[in-house]
Amino acid sequence: MKKVSPWVKGFVLFHLVAITSWTLPNAAPPVAAGRMPAQGLDPFLLWNSRNLKDSPIRLYLFSTGFWQFWDMFAPTPIRTDTWGDARVTFGDGQSEIYLFPRSSTSPIPQKILTERFRKFFERAHLEKNQALWPYLAGGVAKDVERTEGRKPVRVELRRYLRVVAGPDEVQQPATGPVTFFDSAKPEALEESAP
Repeated sequence: MKKVSPWVKGFVLFHLVAITSWTLPNAAPPVAAGRMPAQGLDPFLLWNSRNLKDSPIRLYLFSTGFWQFWDMFAPTPIRTDTWGDARVTFGDGQSEIYLFPRSSTSPIPQKILTERFRKFFERAHLEKNQALWPYLAGGVAKDVERTEGRKPVRVELRRYLRVVAGPDEVQQPATGPVTFFDSAKPEALEESAP
């Protein structure tokens, strides 16, 4: 049996420390602000937040896609169901809808393969991330051209939103579609395609 290089072992160890430190929860806000004494694991969680999460580990995790946010868990889970699609228009005037992955409508094998992209869309459609929108539209255009052999001339990115009702609330219908990016110029797609 061949021995494993110490560099490989070091990388695996770094990777495990990075992912573990990132997935640990932050200390409670009153503890972090100094309004409440740290008890139990709070001192360790504070140290982890200040020394590991705000270090180059953050850059590594975000650039490789290994980050994780705990926004679907307590104490304040997300109450919005957000999803999107794109209206793709071709040179002959025809258009079609390109669907982004959605957990509630995908079979389990497809969920496994597309979950990371679904999470990406969940963040990419936000106003603070509008620098990503031309690249997202360019990626849709490239994917449609690759799968259908037709070149899109326009991509409109659209989002839908539904606030999930609480236990004693009536479920309201979704809002949308709302177009949040429109690549009206064909050269915009050329410049932004990945």
